[in-house]
Amino acid sequence: MIICGVDAGLSDMKYCYRQNGEITFTNVKPLADMFVYTGINGAKKEHSFPEFDCVVAGARELTGLSEFLLVSMGTGTAFLRVKPDDYIHLGGSGLGGGTIKGLYNLRGKPAEVRDIAELSKRGNVNNVDLIMSDIMDVSPESLLPPDITVSLLYKLNDKTAGEDFAAGVCHIVAESLLMMAVFARLGSEKIVFTGGLSNLSILREKALILERIHGISLVFPENAAYAGALGCLINFENNLKENYNDLS
Repeated sequence: MIICGVDAGLSDMKYCYRQNGEITFTNVKPLADMFVYTGINGAKKEHSFPEFDCVVAGARELTGLSEFLLVSMGTGTAFLRVKPDDYIHLGGSGLGGGTIKGLYNLRGKPAEVRDIAELSKRGNVNNVDLIMSDIMDVSPESLLPPDITVSLLYKLNDKTAGEDFAAGVCHIVAESLLMMAVFARLGSEKIVFTGGLSNLSILREKALILERIHGISLVFPENAAYAGALGCLINFENNLKENYNDLS
C-alpha cells in the first residue's frame, strides 16, 4: 500500500511517498492508495495534519538536526524555534512567494513564481538595488563587501529590464526574510530554510554573504521544498505505529 503525503499550499502541490523503503518527492500527483494532507488547502481533508507539525517533522528528517530556527517559506513565511521534543511558533511574515508574484505582476505581464524565479537568474540585481560600491570604495575583504545592499529597488525605473526587475523583486523578499531570520536566531543556533521559496538562487547567494558577515550557519537541505509533504507522511506513519501498539 502506497501512502502519499501532500502539502496542499495556496499556489502549489507537493507530494512525498515511500515505496520499497525509498522516498520519492514530486510535484506531479502520483498513483497512490491513500493521500494524507497538510497545508492551507489540505486542512479540511479527511486525513490531515497541522501544517507546523508537518514542516517541523520534515525539517528534522531532512537535516538530522533536533534544535534550530526554522524558516518555512511559501506564499508567506513562518518562523519556528524547534527543540528536540517541541517547537514554538515565533510568528510570521506576509513576505513570500505571493509577494514576488504580486510585485512582478505590476509590470502587466502576469507570471507564476517559478517562472519569475527562473527569469531572475538572467537578471542583475545590482542594476536595481543601490549597493555599497555605488557610494564608496570598498575592498572585497571588508566586513561589508562591495555588493552588500544599501537600499532595495533604489535604481528601479521604467527602463529596467524584465530580468533585472525579476531579480530585484526576488531579492527584496529574500534579503528581508534572511535578515529577519538573523535577528530572530539565538546564539549559535542554526537556521534551516524550507518551503518552495527556499530554492531561490538569490536567497542562497545572499545567505553565503550573511554567513561570513555574521558568523552563522544557514542550512538549505536537499528537497527543502518538500518538508511539509514529508512531515505529513511521517506524522501519518507515526500515528499508524501508535495505533498498532495500542491494539497489540
